[in-house]
Amino acid sequence: MSCKKIKEEFIVLFGEDAAGQDLMLAIRRHVSICPRCAEKAEHTRKIVTIVRERCVRESAPGELRERILARLRIKSSS
Repeated sequence: MSCKKIKEEFIVLFGEDAAGQDLMLAIRRHVSICPRCAEKAEHTRKIVTIVRERCVRESAPGELRERILARLRIKSSS
């Protein structure tokens, strides 16, 4: 898997149960051999952890969440 593909998929899929096992395995494999992507993955992990810890009381409506994820996918492919 290329760094470009990681950038397109990683932010949206990291930590999401919606990601297929094959895709998550490919992402983990790439991150394990690419120092640059590993660093970005670690930063993303930290951000996701902080957000989850601080936002446990509130959750976005499903429709809003889907719109945000769709926008992230569009922006990451630009």
